[in-house]
Amino acid sequence: MMCRIVLIIITCCCLLCCNTPRQAGSHQLELHKWVLSELNSMPVQMSNTAKDAHLQFSFKDMRISGNGGCNSIAGTFTTSKSKLLFGPVLATKVACDNMKFEDAFLQVLAQVNRYEITATELQLKNNNKIVARLLPK
Repeated sequence: MMCRIVLIIITCCCLLCCNTPRQAGSHQLELHKWVLSELNSMPVQMSNTAKDAHLQFSFKDMRISGNGGCNSIAGTFTTSKSKLLFGPVLATKVACDNMKFEDAFLQVLAQVNRYEITATELQLKNNNKIVARLLPK
């Protein structure tokens, strides 16, 4: 009888563990600040400052935050396996010298539908075409 009770408890624990949602912070996207290094096959100049175009992912609330190269940006995202979709990304509206770059970055984010993390970078893709490369910091 005691063996049955122990077996039932172990089985219940296993089932509960298998169905427990993944804790925030357990996803590779969330482990880094991702700094843009390439956009549409063109290298991006990095200054190693907070103004570098970058993204940070939060699985707690499924939001992104970061910088577009001038303005702070924020939005939502969804992901499943290698799929990645960004919701509307909003930016503060500080006037900057190179708004074309930031606009291009935001347009690319709207086109992303897949991603891949390699040993050295995050690749944002539109289908199989890499549209942005970001480095972990």
